[in-house]
Amino acid sequence: MKLISCFNLHVKLIMMYRIGYLDKFSKEILKLIDKIYLMIHHGLNLMLNLP
Repeated sequence: MKLISCFNLHVKLIMMYRIGYLDKFSKEILKLIDKIYLMIHHGLNLMLNLP
């Protein structure tokens, strides 16, 4: 459940980013969150695909 709420937060941030609410500083943070999110997502996929 925690992963889903994390995903929802991520989607909200992307929506805010698209609308243009976030300033340059926030965009840098979003890029960082994006990297972390992708790392977590990739890690989960690796764990789920293990035999």
